[in-house]
Amino acid sequence: MVFDYDFLSQEFDGYVGSVFDDTFSVTVAGAGGSYTETVTTVNLVGVAASVPVNVPWDTAFQHTGWRTHRVDLRGLEGDLTITFSITDVGDSAFGSVALLDNIRFE
Repeated sequence: MVFDYDFLSQEFDGYVGSVFDDTFSVTVAGAGGSYTETVTTVNLVGVAASVPVNVPWDTAFQHTGWRTHRVDLRGLEGDLTITFSITDVGDSAFGSVALLDNIRFE
C-alpha cells in the first residue's frame, strides 16, 4: 500500500527533541495478523524539515509538505482493515493532524 501524506503540528519547532513527540502511524490488520508502523513524528521531522503553514486561522502550525509512504502488506491475508492515527504525546494543548491523499495498492 502506498499513500501520500502531509503531517501538520503545532509542536514544530519549539518542541522538537522534547517528550512532546506527536506521532502519525498506520495499522493494517488482516486474517494473518496486524502490523503497526510509525509514519513520522515531530522529532523525526525536526526543525529543518518543517515549514510554516500559510492559513489565516492558525499561524502556529508547521508541516512536512506532501510525502509518500509505503507499507509492506506481505504476510497479511484476507480483508484488511487500515487505521491511520495521530498520537498526541505529553500534552493536550498543541495539536497534530495528517492529511491523506492518493491511497493505492501496488
